[in-house]
Amino acid sequence: MTGSSGKAALSVSDIAIPVTVQNLTLTGGYNFSGAGLNVGRSAWVYLDTVTVTENETNAAGDTTARNGGGILNEGTLTLEDCQITKNTSSNYGGGVFNQGNLFIYGSTVIGGENNGNTAEKSGGGIDNDTSGCLYIGYNVPSEGNDPLSNPTAFTGSISYNTATSTAGGGIYNQGIMRMASGSVNNNNAPEGAGLYNTVGDNAHGDCIITGGAISNNEATNGNGGGIWNNGTLSVSGTFDGNTASGSGGAVYSASSVTIDSATFTSNTATGGSGGAIYCAGAVTVSGESTISNNEALNAGGGVYIGGTDSTLTSSTITGNSAKSGGGVYIASGAIVTATSTTIGKSGGANTAVTGGGVYNYGGNFNMSNGLIDANRADMEGSGVYQPSDNRSVF
Repeated sequence: MTGSSGKAALSVSDIAIPVTVQNLTLTGGYNFSGAGLNVGRSAWVYLDTVTVTENETNAAGDTTARNGGGILNEGTLTLEDCQITKNTSSNYGGGVFNQGNLFIYGSTVIGGENNGNTAEKSGGGIDNDTSGCLYIGYNVPSEGNDPLSNPTAFTGSISYNTATSTAGGGIYNQGIMRMASGSVNNNNAPEGAGLYNTVGDNAHGDCIITGGAISNNEATNGNGGGIWNNGTLSVSGTFDGNTASGSGGAVYSASSVTIDSATFTSNTATGGSGGAIYCAGAVTVSGESTISNNEALNAGGGVYIGGTDSTLTSSTITGNSAKSGGGVYIASGAIVTATSTTIGKSGGANTAVTGGGVYNYGGNFNMSNGLIDANRADMEGSGVYQPSDNRSVF
């Protein structure tokens, strides 16, 4: 099905009757919003093995409405085994702009190598607006049930998408986002290349990731190669090979963040601090999380901690490197409690010029039932380095 200038390839208006679209290609749409598919507020649409490709929002008319190069959803939309590729938005949401309920599962790919979607501002793959609810790895639940009651494997990816001038190459979230499976990889943006999670007009920016992978994303002009956050963020899963030109190779958080049963490997902050994690607020790391072989130019090869009430519990931090605090950097005023946590030892030494394992710069560091061992520093503090006015208790 081919669109034309000033029209979406397919529009489903505000009707409450469920609509199923199967084995169809939507292409050539050129519209002010939702160029490939436009789903109205009351509509329920299920796409099965549908390709939405090479659609584009134009710059004419209302400049606030040029969203959703591939899809604009204001209703309830389900994507199963779909391909959302090569769409372009001159504003937000290159692949999808979501203001309703969006469920993604199966082998759906939003982007893909040589097939990425592009947004001029934010949300190269998906822009989830303040009113939007994005469920990745979930199917629509039975009527009246919780949206999270029907987890369904997402084996596809949100990948190779680009946000040109702002943030969120893969996903830009101001609404509510839940991710249980799948991959967000190889996306590109100035900041928050994989995911940019931020508080919107209704104070959402609420993201919980319980599984899946965030990998090989690149923030080209700022922080958060994998994720940039100033909202509510809780993550599990795998973070591998993400890069930020500033701080937070995998995760950059201006607010608190909770990390449970996660693995961070080979992430890099090439121009700043926090090779794996940079958190200006309180960070909680637990559940046998592993932070290994990450690198920062400045401080905190593994973790940079800036907030009070931070905890490291039953986790392993090994093989990371930075100038200061190869494993962990504790900023001035931060309060960190480590319990049953290993910094260094068998997984490989953390290395730094100063403070191979831990650099405590004006914070409070309390550790019990843990181990700091076999780390290296070129100058001082192979295990722990701290100026004389700081406090560490073991």
